[in-house]
Amino acid sequence: MNMKLLLVKDLRSKKVADISEYINNLKTELHSLSHDASVGKSKKSHEFRVLKKSIAQAKTILTEVSEEKEK
Repeated sequence: MNMKLLLVKDLRSKKVADISEYINNLKTELHSLSHDASVGKSKKSHEFRVLKKSIAQAKTILTEVSEEKEK
C-alpha cells in the first residue's frame, strides 16, 4: 500500500472534493493491488480488506458531509 490511510476524524474535516479524490485514489490502489495479486506479484492479501474498509468509511463520511451541506 503506497498511500497513507486517513483517520475518520481527519476525513470529517476535509472538503467534499478532497474526500472524493481520496476515494478515487483508494479505488486505484485497490485495482492495482488486485492486478498484482492476479499476476502473482503481491502476497499482501490482508490489504484488500483494509482498502475496502477505508473506501466504505470514506463513502459514509462523504454522504454525511454532503447531507450536512444540504441542510
